[in-house]
Amino acid sequence: VSLFTLRIPYLFFCLQEFYTNYCTSSEFDLIRLGSNYLINIEIKNQSNEEKILHQLKKNHYYLSVIDTNYLCFTYVAQNEKFYQLVNNTLKEIDITDLLDFIIKQEIEYIDDLNKLFDPTRYLVSPFNSTEKFLEGRYFLTDHQENIKKDILATNKRYYSIEGRPGTGKTLLIYDISKSLMEDDKAVGIIHCANLNLGQRQLIEKGWVIESIRYYTEIFEKDIDVLILDETQRIRNDQFENIIEKCHENGIKCIIAFDPDQRLHNQEFKSGVPTRIKEISDNYSKLTNKIRTNKEIDCFIRNLFNLNDKTIGVNYTNIDVLYFSNIIEARRLMREKSEEEWNIIDYTKSRYKREIVDQYIVNPSFNAHNAIGQEFDNVIVLLGEMFSYIDDKLIVTEKSYYHLKGMLYQITTRARKKLLIIVVNNESLLANILGILK
Repeated sequence: VSLFTLRIPYLFFCLQEFYTNYCTSSEFDLIRLGSNYLINIEIKNQSNEEKILHQLKKNHYYLSVIDTNYLCFTYVAQNEKFYQLVNNTLKEIDITDLLDFIIKQEIEYIDDLNKLFDPTRYLVSPFNSTEKFLEGRYFLTDHQENIKKDILATNKRYYSIEGRPGTGKTLLIYDISKSLMEDDKAVGIIHCANLNLGQRQLIEKGWVIESIRYYTEIFEKDIDVLILDETQRIRNDQFENIIEKCHENGIKCIIAFDPDQRLHNQEFKSGVPTRIKEISDNYSKLTNKIRTNKEIDCFIRNLFNLNDKTIGVNYTNIDVLYFSNIIEARRLMREKSEEEWNIIDYTKSRYKREIVDQYIVNPSFNAHNAIGQEFDNVIVLLGEMFSYIDDKLIVTEKSYYHLKGMLYQITTRARKKLLIIVVNNESLLANILGILK
């Protein structure tokens, strides 16, 4: 921005009230709201028209969630040229044209720009927005694009991509799969969990996807590239066998994983995340959250660690309800499930009855079924088995599956709203309410 105003000093006073470097899944150099139209200006030291057009189209896509007209421009300092996006094409304009738009804008003020950018309106999941994904109605972030270009352009054997929930890991690897298939490469995907509805829809479209239970069947097909997703969940022997098969058959392997997303106690003892990094010829880590809003992300981190508090966050999309008995809690949850809320339950042990079983409302959809998926509104129930020691959330009861891991899995599925229901645990309630203050 300083480069912009130094080159063209008289623009300085015209640029008042612009937000600078505002980030959604994309970053806008300059953006200002108006009751008649929104203005976005990108500033480049140097660039070419192809790159300018691509970025302005991406900005146009993200701005489309706002119910107003919007104008997108780029200024290139190297040649002091101005461009405008008009009907998805690039038009070179004069500075007087830009000034005219800036002066005639009826400026509108808003306290929090985040309120206008609802991520659920522009983020696409291959599993929950399958048709949009197949039609290409989405954009990757610059970081995702760079990882994708590196994987497609080089011939290394093993690639790994690490990313927390909401960083766009699944979208990236499925987008890479789509690009490889468009380039006539035979791609097989091993999903290290149960297959979901979106994946079954992709299979109907000709995609080759197997759950980890039937992973050996992938190698009965003639594939060029193997995508291994949710890899942190598999056993050491399964991982080593898959890598051995890739080596024997000359198969390029792309491994996606998140060390924190583990649901079984044995998975936390697994050495798979370490082995992934050991064998990787190229390792990338996605860091920026693009799926969930900042509010939900901050709350989840603070829920697991009371000291991990973010100052200044207004938790308007987090609700907490308390019940002294499970019967009333279940009744409320069933009512909410009819109002577009998703109940994701803890997974029951296959071998014995446990204390967590009494808190299960919807056994047909649990933490294991929800792997890799996302939902606007999620309900999670916390009972007597949770407590805090030294400000860290702990589990006071033994269970076959990892309760803290399942809680993390459930809460991170929420894109928009999270409803926490606490049952018969007043001390836990007090700590959670303390987070919201």
